[in-house]
Amino acid sequence: MEILIYLLLGACTGLLAGMFGIGGGSILVPSLIFIFYGMDFESSIIVLMAIGTSLA
Repeated sequence: MEILIYLLLGACTGLLAGMFGIGGGSILVPSLIFIFYGMDFESSIIVLMAIGTSLA
């Protein structure tokens, strides 16, 4: 189920970034933070994981 969420998030991010000409990180990082909170990760590493994932 997680892989489906990530695939849909990536597709939506790419579509919005292409349509509006903005960087994908400005959409992806807040979305990942929201998803990671829902998955019960420690709050001390959520932002680091979201930024690291968007840069990869």
